[in-house]
Amino acid sequence: MLSAKERLTQLVALAADPTAEARGQMISQLTDFLASWPEELPQSMRATLEKLLQRKQREANAGNLDERSLVAVARERAAHDWAIEFAGFIGVDVGLAQKILREPTGQALAIACKAAYLSRIAFSALAVLAARDEMPATEEMYSRLANYDAVSRSEAIATLETWRATRAA
Repeated sequence: MLSAKERLTQLVALAADPTAEARGQMISQLTDFLASWPEELPQSMRATLEKLLQRKQREANAGNLDERSLVAVARERAAHDWAIEFAGFIGVDVGLAQKILREPTGQALAIACKAAYLSRIAFSALAVLAARDEMPATEEMYSRLANYDAVSRSEAIATLETWRATRAA
């Protein structure tokens, strides 16, 4: 049987692997690790690992969302706290999803949404929700919303594929 340190090392390696298979193994092993918490480890570490487990579970569930569910998650969470679900929905890593959601013109969000075949209504809801902490002026918000119609689906798909390839490299 592996020591607590060896198990933690194994969990770190799995957490760093972006594949769905590794994520599934990590969720399973981390759940077991938390269920039989080693006495030699501090409780403060447990809280950190519980947060990691929650994040990995959210990542795993994100790929199962439909348009309506994604908008519902965005409504329930703080402004950019739904980047994990958005990343899973459009097929990019969380870092890129956060950049898309924070991009101030809304153009990146329009490209991602159009490429992922989200409706104009869903894009509009997500654009407003992504900007809710900023409280942009009405004209600026209309400008952000116009981005969806300004980009063709083929351009959006090509751009999203480029983003995916660039991040994977």
